[in-house]
Amino acid sequence: MKKKTTLIFIIIAMNYLNICAQALPNTTWVVYNTSSNVFAYFKFGNDTIFRSFDNTTFTHISEYWENGSNFTIFDIPPTSCSTDTGKYTFSIQNDTLNFTLISDQCATGRGSVIANYYWVNLLTTGIPLLNTSTNINIYPNPFTNSTTVSFSNEQKNTTIKITEILGKEVKSQNFSGKQLVIEKGEMPTGVYFLEIIDDKKNILNKKIIIQ
Repeated sequence: MKKKTTLIFIIIAMNYLNICAQALPNTTWVVYNTSSNVFAYFKFGNDTIFRSFDNTTFTHISEYWENGSNFTIFDIPPTSCSTDTGKYTFSIQNDTLNFTLISDQCATGRGSVIANYYWVNLLTTGIPLLNTSTNINIYPNPFTNSTTVSFSNEQKNTTIKITEILGKEVKSQNFSGKQLVIEKGEMPTGVYFLEIIDDKKNILNKKIIIQ
């Protein structure tokens, strides 16, 4: 009986953590269009959505409901879609927010922005490297052929991983030194995550964009 009770508690705890991990309130996202250019920034309140085109001035544009993985949205007047309710499901994977369209009759293209554009968390979720004095610069970013990752401090046996926006790893290599050149190679244009893991297993995440 004790084992059964413990198992039930674990299941409830895991479900609770999953719900918390999927929560939208108090998050901010930068949204890239299908050409990997920044379209806008969106902030989620408890039931409100704010949009900005410069990440400085935000305007209240929509209301939403979140129920588990279900997401319902309607724009506030005087927008033309204030009477058209959009319904979606969503999931959060690493730094990305993915929507799946159920129905949305809004004719302004809201459905394409929500379901087809790339939503990336504006805040870095990685753990800073142990040596907090280490500065990392990636230039150019976005890039077309190659980009250079520069470290202010010498790196030893650091692992560099590149994953696509849906979490699939596309490249990984060990690195020592202060500069690493990343070639585009066969990677298609889009948004990628650069995961930097030092020899003490501390992690830092950066975003790179291939145009």
